[in-house]
Amino acid sequence: MRLQYGAASLPDDRMLGDFCSPSATLQLSYRLRGGGGDGGSTGAESRSCYMEMYANKKVEKVNPEEARLAAWTRCHLSGELLAAPCVADELGNLYNKDALIVHLLDKTLPPTLSHITGLRSVIELKLTPAAGTSGANGAGAAKAPKAASQVSFQPSNESQFTCPVSGTPFNGRYKFVILRPSGLVVSERAIKEVPAAVEELAGAGGKKLAELESIPVNPTGEQLEQLRAKLAARAAEKAGKAASKKDKKRSAAAAAADGEAAATGAAGAAAPAGRGASPPLEDGPGGAAAAAAAAAKRLKIPQGASKDVYSSIFSTNKGGQPEKETFCCRALSARGMNLT
Repeated sequence: MRLQYGAASLPDDRMLGDFCSPSATLQLSYRLRGGGGDGGSTGAESRSCYMEMYANKKVEKVNPEEARLAAWTRCHLSGELLAAPCVADELGNLYNKDALIVHLLDKTLPPTLSHITGLRSVIELKLTPAAGTSGANGAGAAKAPKAASQVSFQPSNESQFTCPVSGTPFNGRYKFVILRPSGLVVSERAIKEVPAAVEELAGAGGKKLAELESIPVNPTGEQLEQLRAKLAARAAEKAGKAASKKDKKRSAAAAAADGEAAATGAAGAAAPAGRGASPPLEDGPGGAAAAAAAAAKRLKIPQGASKDVYSSIFSTNKGGQPEKETFCCRALSARGMNLT
């Protein structure tokens, strides 16, 4: 930067009063150094500028079309292409059944999928493969849709599945629903235009489509919030039923305990009291039967089983008789060596 007066540069070690009057006009000019050969600056003149350009990485922008296609053609857990058998949860997310089983066994499901507690929490899908692809029921692997390239910045609309009625591709550009309990995946267009054909494929059993429960595939916005609210209400209802069942069991156990206590008190009141009263004899047939019944109840011996039958589970010796010597058992009693 230079300060000029009268077309001459002023030195840095002098005062302005030595050259000009208070009302004089001064000129200020800049000195531009370096550049990319065309008079501009490259930003790499100093090491700090160079480091600032590459120190902070820019956030990669995700193509929304590719994200949409991945949500409809790949597993929500593993990221692999959808292949038979496929399942969906109550929020409309798609999974490969094998990948879901692996995560359930390893207990590695993310917290956002805590509503999936087992295979009962998902429904198996009936997907129709598109023409020219192996799809869900083919022998080979499913063909991946083409992604964006340098020539075209939009991914291909190809899909390995389609609607069995209208032929609409299963690529996220059209709305699809899952009909329960059959698991048939059809487009909303087919439901509006050909409801009779959809009822026949779904095996409604005389029911109308309005009576069948449907789950939208990959819902968003308000539709997704409604599904989450319905899922929370169902979980709360299930927890309430489990709590009421436990309360019934506890009340039944308390009533049984009160009945036993009342019976014991009544038996004690009916027994003879006083010093001259003698305890009940257990030597008689009635006392022996009562003692055997009490012992059987305590040991949980099956009805009709005697002491000999119960002891035969653990030993083959019968009433002190000499044991028979076999190839696998050389009994001492069989050789006259009774050690007892």
